[in-house]
Amino acid sequence: MGTLNTPFLGDESRLFIKSSPMKVTTVFILREDRQHNLAVIFLPVGILACLLSFPLCPAAAEEQPEPTLSSLFPLGGQRGTTIQVQFRGKHLHEVNSLWVRSDGFQARIKSVEPIDEAAVQSTENGKENKSSDYRVIVQMHIDSSAPTGLHPLRLVSEQGVTNALEFRVVDQPVIVETDVPGHSAFELPRLPVIIQGRLAKSGEVDGYVFQALEGQDLSVEVLREPGGGLKGSLTFHRRPSPPEVRLALFGPKGSWLDPERRSRILFSEERSTSLVPLHTKGTHRVTRSGQLMLSVSSIFGKGHPDFSYELQLFSGDHGPVEKAGQDDPLGTDWLGRTFDREVGADWTSLLESRAPDENRGPPGRSVETGSAEAGGTIPPSRKRAIEQTTESEPNDTRNEALTVSVPSVIAGTVDGSGDIDIFQFQVEPGQGLAFEIETPEIKLPYFNPRVSVVDAQDREIFTNIHRRLAVYNSMGEEERYPRSLLPKVIYNFDTGGQYFLRVRDITSRYGGPGYAYRLLVRPQIPHIGQVVLEQTEHLNLVRGQARKLTILTSREEEFTGDVAFSFQGLPPGVEFLPTAEVTETPPHELADMPVDPELILPKVQKTTIILLATAAAPLTDIPVVVRLRLQFIVNGKPAAKLLVREIPLMVVRESEKT
Repeated sequence: MGTLNTPFLGDESRLFIKSSPMKVTTVFILREDRQHNLAVIFLPVGILACLLSFPLCPAAAEEQPEPTLSSLFPLGGQRGTTIQVQFRGKHLHEVNSLWVRSDGFQARIKSVEPIDEAAVQSTENGKENKSSDYRVIVQMHIDSSAPTGLHPLRLVSEQGVTNALEFRVVDQPVIVETDVPGHSAFELPRLPVIIQGRLAKSGEVDGYVFQALEGQDLSVEVLREPGGGLKGSLTFHRRPSPPEVRLALFGPKGSWLDPERRSRILFSEERSTSLVPLHTKGTHRVTRSGQLMLSVSSIFGKGHPDFSYELQLFSGDHGPVEKAGQDDPLGTDWLGRTFDREVGADWTSLLESRAPDENRGPPGRSVETGSAEAGGTIPPSRKRAIEQTTESEPNDTRNEALTVSVPSVIAGTVDGSGDIDIFQFQVEPGQGLAFEIETPEIKLPYFNPRVSVVDAQDREIFTNIHRRLAVYNSMGEEERYPRSLLPKVIYNFDTGGQYFLRVRDITSRYGGPGYAYRLLVRPQIPHIGQVVLEQTEHLNLVRGQARKLTILTSREEEFTGDVAFSFQGLPPGVEFLPTAEVTETPPHELADMPVDPELILPKVQKTTIILLATAAAPLTDIPVVVRLRLQFIVNGKPAAKLLVREIPLMVVRESEKT
């Protein structure tokens, strides 16, 4: 195996890429020694590419299979109890322990076994099919001092650490559904209760019976169900996904045709709304005391051992479970382009913390999504005075428009169907502004806020509608179509003067007290947005081999500064090496491209790096948490740092060929 000898690389070396909007111009290494002296070594891209042309691993090396989890059951447990948790996944034959960063958990592996017929037959023949699905049973004790909320669980084996699956710890009683022949209903002893269930077979229906009292207000909500977004991908706004679990409530009496069959009771939401549901939940006021039954099924009759769900059932006398829970200590997800973040003065300060500032202070200061890294402090932000404006009716016409200053936070409500809120503001020639909207109450897809700006001649300048251009339709003509709504738009006003800001529901059909919004109008702040280590939430490095990693960095609001990446806490024998593969913008299909992407989407920089575990690197028994950090470079000197992500890393041996 050929290796690259780079004496200027070390624990404090940083890959630095200076690029123009169209191409890479210079690559150099910035090194800081223990006396904080800087050494800069410039390398033309061609020379660096030649240096890196030596093979870092065998050309014919195959990617080593990693242990992967597909599901766990149950999805949660009560503090102070001991439960059995079943994990399912691939390449789990060498699992030896459970890894969780939170305190209050004790666990041991009870069994590891294949779960498909092919694997069982191959085991009987003396040759194990290690790529088959496996079931791992873990006996886990949840201490009474364990923090409530969500905790990422991972399994550890000689092949490395698995992906994480979230497990909820609660104070409320937990009922774990068991398979009962004949689809018999499970009797709940009392309310409130958290139910952990699984639709293991197609067409399966789970039933839960309980006693209800007249006048009691019942609430049921599915907290988690199969599906969800893919972690490690770059997304600029959240799209709600439709639920897959169906809830139904039944009373004690049947019809005269079948007295034994329970009668269906509609939830209040089923009686009063025609909107597509976003969350699986329902409420009901009991009119007569007696036994009720809650049934849980898949909307499309799906069923699989991985189809686990978690729901809560409670009455009005008891509050719901705390759903927010613990944040993943390994994640630093940036929510800059969602409708959920809170816009305002604190938000602008947070954006400034993600921008280079030569007055920020000496090296060593760190920022982690707006909070300090361990041992670091955040320099004071230059807080801007932001006017708070409350919308009031009537303001549906330009003559009634409320004047707002820049910057301002506008709090308003779309009061009903057809309501349009209009505001006027002044800009200077060449001024660049950002428009960010938040929906604090009713969310997508119920409330779809359309934001637009028109000039004094009532010509629409831009909107927050993400449109795409199909170069050719069936008639051979260009065609534009709307794709989604965005929570943020930026615009540079070439002409100064008076402009009008309009806010309404995109369909003009809906509105009401809950259709509230907060709209921030502010000067642009060039900053780093979402940074993603693509498709990587954990790392298993094979000793003697290299692993290529891709970092996607969104450069918000015309950010053109220089940044460097570094790893902190790498285990002995693991090296961080640069490559020269960088591109500024993601590729788009020529037949389907965004319209005015500079207004609605940030530029994305793709950086490729390499982690190399040398042949002498010691193997690790448990994951080592390493930190990927981004550092701004101001006037050739290191400035503030951002923690991109904490990653569990293991150095493992090469697996035997099967």
